[in-house]
Amino acid sequence: MSELTVPCKVCGAIPARKLPIRRHEGMIVVQRFHKLEVPLCRTHGVQLTKQHLGKTLLMGWWGLVSFFVNWFVVFRDIVVLLQYRGLAEPRSVSEAISGQVPRTTGQVARVTGQVPRITGQQARITGQQARITGQTAQVPPPPGRTPPVASSGKKRRKVEEDQMSPAVMSNGSWGNDPYGRFPLRFFNGQYWTNQVADGDVISTDEPGWR
Repeated sequence: MSELTVPCKVCGAIPARKLPIRRHEGMIVVQRFHKLEVPLCRTHGVQLTKQHLGKTLLMGWWGLVSFFVNWFVVFRDIVVLLQYRGLAEPRSVSEAISGQVPRTTGQVARVTGQVPRITGQQARITGQQARITGQTAQVPPPPGRTPPVASSGKKRRKVEEDQMSPAVMSNGSWGNDPYGRFPLRFFNGQYWTNQVADGDVISTDEPGWR
């Protein structure tokens, strides 16, 4: 686990490190070793290392073998003491988490600020779709018949008059010209005729696609 997630064993503060703190006692013939290795913050790491180092300097020299071993223990404790002094100022876990929240909120605010620009692009795209839709609506198919699609290299086939009868007209009457050449064209109840009207002017025009 990282130092930010391992709390001090004594006070629960972070950052903390787990380093071996040793103590040596020489007793003429025999010798005794003590070892403490728990996560500690800077304050308690320095404090406990000094305590163990002080007892080693006081009681670790007694005995021929202990005299030489004690130099190694003193050197290791000094290294651990310097490592604990290099830690950051201890603070509680709640303070560490609250210190990171404003930076995260600032990032969210910057991302939110980009939304209006994206929305503006969507509005322009919607406007283009509306214009395309308006152009498509200007060419409606004739009632009761879908305009034939011309194949490559061939002319569009003419639509037979008896295949264009709208279902809504059962009697002869004027209706919108399905071929789009005049405002009105007369339907005799079975098929579209050649009688067309433009305002008050009535003329003739052969039905069919051209």
